[in-house]
Amino acid sequence: MWFPEDVLDKLWEKHELEQWEVEEAIFDDPAAAPVWDDDPVHGRRVILYGKTAGGRSLFVALKPLDLDAGWWKCKTAYEEEDEDD
Repeated sequence: MWFPEDVLDKLWEKHELEQWEVEEAIFDDPAAAPVWDDDPVHGRRVILYGKTAGGRSLFVALKPLDLDAGWWKCKTAYEEEDEDD
């Protein structure tokens, strides 16, 4: 999972999210189910809704970089109530 510096800055400055919280929602929430999405603006991506251990419900958008190698780029993440991304 790759978090570019500009995405990390935005996650914190705009949404007050840390990288580890996003990773928690992706990898540790057994109910988080990734779904492919073909968005006309953002292109092909995977979206999922997951919860952190602290109970924050997150929307996460991931871009595939290399499916065979399992490389993904975090495009954005935010708390569900904070949808003005």
